[in-house]
Amino acid sequence: MVYGVMVSRALEAAQALAAEGIDAEVVDLRTLSPWGKESVLSSVRKTGRAVVAHEAVRQGGFGAE
Repeated sequence: MVYGVMVSRALEAAQALAAEGIDAEVVDLRTLSPWGKESVLSSVRKTGRAVVAHEAVRQGGFGAE
């Protein structure tokens, strides 16, 4: 089970990238309070990148601010 529709879409995107030889890591934040800060930071240290994808409102959503 995944949290939110964007996790499923991110996993699909990661598979599409893998088909092109590009590795992508998807971190599924199962809770937002407290959020998995160490999981995110670990992934960023490993990859040097972060993308926040969410289906919430533009203002006030977890990834909006």
